[in-house]
Amino acid sequence: MRIRKALSFLLAVLMLTLTLTGCMIEYEDEDEGGGSETVSQTAESGVISAEELAEYEIIRADQADEQTIAAASKLYSKLTSKYGVKMSFSTDYLGRNKTAPTDTKEILVGLTNRAETQGLRYLDYEIGYVNDRIVINGGSGKAVTAAVEDFLKNCLAEDALVVPASKKVERTYTMDGFKVNGELLKNFSVKSVEGSFDETLRAYLGEKVGIYSKSPEGKEIILKADSSYGVTELEVYLESGNLILSNSSALGDCSFVTDYFMDQVNKNTKSGEVNFSGKVAMNIKGCKSVTSEDVARLRAETDAKIASIRATGNMSIPSGKTIYYVSPNGSDSNNGKSQQTAWKTLNKVSSASLASGSYVCFERGGVYRGKLTAKSGVTYTAYGTGAKPILMGSPENGAGANASKWKKSDVANVWYYEGAEDWKDVGTLVFNEGESCAIKAIREWKDNGDIYNFTTGMIFNNGYKDLNQDLHFYHDPDTKRLYLYSKENPGTRFNSIEFNVGQSLIGISSGYSNITIDNLCLKYTGVHGIGAGNVTNLTVQNCEFAWIGGTVQGIIQGRTFETRYGNAIEVYGSCTNYIVKNNYIHQIYDAGITHQYSQVGSKVVNHTNVQYLNNVIEYCVYSIEYFVSGCEASNPSVMTDLLIEGNYMWYASRGFCEQRPPADRSWGAHIKGRCSATGNRAKNYIIRNNVFVDGKDRLLQITSNLYNTDGSDSMPTFSGNIYVEEYGRKFGQIEQSDTPYSQEDVRFDFNSVEYLAERSLGKSDGTDEFWFYKKK
Repeated sequence: MRIRKALSFLLAVLMLTLTLTGCMIEYEDEDEGGGSETVSQTAESGVISAEELAEYEIIRADQADEQTIAAASKLYSKLTSKYGVKMSFSTDYLGRNKTAPTDTKEILVGLTNRAETQGLRYLDYEIGYVNDRIVINGGSGKAVTAAVEDFLKNCLAEDALVVPASKKVERTYTMDGFKVNGELLKNFSVKSVEGSFDETLRAYLGEKVGIYSKSPEGKEIILKADSSYGVTELEVYLESGNLILSNSSALGDCSFVTDYFMDQVNKNTKSGEVNFSGKVAMNIKGCKSVTSEDVARLRAETDAKIASIRATGNMSIPSGKTIYYVSPNGSDSNNGKSQQTAWKTLNKVSSASLASGSYVCFERGGVYRGKLTAKSGVTYTAYGTGAKPILMGSPENGAGANASKWKKSDVANVWYYEGAEDWKDVGTLVFNEGESCAIKAIREWKDNGDIYNFTTGMIFNNGYKDLNQDLHFYHDPDTKRLYLYSKENPGTRFNSIEFNVGQSLIGISSGYSNITIDNLCLKYTGVHGIGAGNVTNLTVQNCEFAWIGGTVQGIIQGRTFETRYGNAIEVYGSCTNYIVKNNYIHQIYDAGITHQYSQVGSKVVNHTNVQYLNNVIEYCVYSIEYFVSGCEASNPSVMTDLLIEGNYMWYASRGFCEQRPPADRSWGAHIKGRCSATGNRAKNYIIRNNVFVDGKDRLLQITSNLYNTDGSDSMPTFSGNIYVEEYGRKFGQIEQSDTPYSQEDVRFDFNSVEYLAERSLGKSDGTDEFWFYKKK
């Protein structure tokens, strides 16, 4: 048996040796891609018996690509199974201060740190036997795979490996002589960085010019993210023999300059060269890079708008109208029909019988605490000079003269406020007219019976006794006491403390109509600034809304925790001719402006001619929210003629609303169509000439799962809007989908232009602008 086996081995070697007669064999052949390749091979060969093969270790690069890893694994599997030997299989990793070994028997797969493997052009490969090492190398993972296949086909004899001393397969490349800034592009290699863009560039240039896996001249194409570049700026230049491709670090990667570079090579294929000179500011349709100075100018423009709203003059009241006056110096025993006989309180205004067409005028500079119940056909506005009249839901200032009402509890640093037992749930406490606010403890019930503070995630079995952070508070629903953690008396610590008690500041009953709210400032209430049911002809204009919401709505939607609410202006139910214009709305727990209805079922709810115009809205979780949810396809409920125009919207999901519990966070948007809603059918829906800045969670979330009864979609038309956000953050969702909950947020990047046009179903006219700023 041994003699027969030896003869078989010698015969195999002899056959291969005869095949390789001569010093060098060269020939050309057609490759699969239609190009040609040259094969050169020497006659000398290395012969490794099966017994000797066990002494060899297969080595690949530690950072090899997936194709090379797969090819090396296949080689190992084939050799061990064919020859029945155990072999080692490892990478070329070297520890600190280690050098590559030179006297080991190895089969080198791909470009390694061993001297026997050299850099090759992208589709070229080699097989060889050098210094007792077998080399199976290629200029790319694709080429290494081809080399391994060639080796397995031609170098495996029955009882031995027979390896040519040198076999090279060299491909011809269609752009072999292409130059960049005077340098042959083929002589470079692409420096590997984290990200798919370097592999994309390597593959592109590999196919075109045969770029090296490792440049023989040490030249590299280096991809660089540079913080000094604007978001739409890039540059390609030579530096120390290397070719640098650089774009802004705000983009998070180098895909932008990579795409630009490949595009320029494509455009200059015929000329055979491309020359780059200096920084390029890309003119991407609808997109531009902005600096902090640009944003500051936009902020100054917004602040000027706020100042204009606050300075709005008194409305002109037609002669012959009945006018009632309200003044902090008045008396509820007066008739209210002149400035000298003015009423004093909101309670008096609410209880008075007011005929349709009447006007109620509040004296400017005055503060009016309590709640106002509006009447059909009545206009509520201002008279006199100075700041807008302020309507407050807060019953009293908890500082100054009322500081003594803060009493020490039986827990260190926890105080309670005497008199709050008569109030409905408090949503927050606002300190020093908006410098800061208190953080409310919200209860969550666990399956094991424990109660947690849902705001902090900490145990709350003992209620106020578990308060342990400064300015956190708890309004106990059982004892009705309001507790606040503070290391000193809050009433002396602050100049003012206002309480967002659980009520809407202006209430409008369902079915009321022809109401105008003008030139008022509404603050410090725990539910809504204005809360209306089904309403017709409601106009809210020239007003300011601040620090509204935060009280407990209840345990809803199957949750195990208390849900809070509070919108500046809300219509819940149907509405017709609902106009909100020229208002300043800020620091709202929930939505700045909203029209909504939930769980419609078979009930038909329509929102017709809804206009939100020229407002400034900031620091709300939603600047604008809408939904008509719970609709089946057969229910014709619809929003018709919805216009959102000329508004400045800043900082969605920031400010007061950031104290929302974890399950209520990350849902914010400047325009929110409630993605979980089954409904949101809309017709003639227009969003134009608005400014959206910094959405934190996203800028837009506009969704519907229902088409209109005439077959048209429910998406808005977009025109002339400006979106300002950090590059790479969330742009949001614009989705007409048959399935609720199916939407996913998209990035705010250069693809946003196409996304807006596509997802609005072609109803974007291309005049919207996307302003990108760099990461901070």
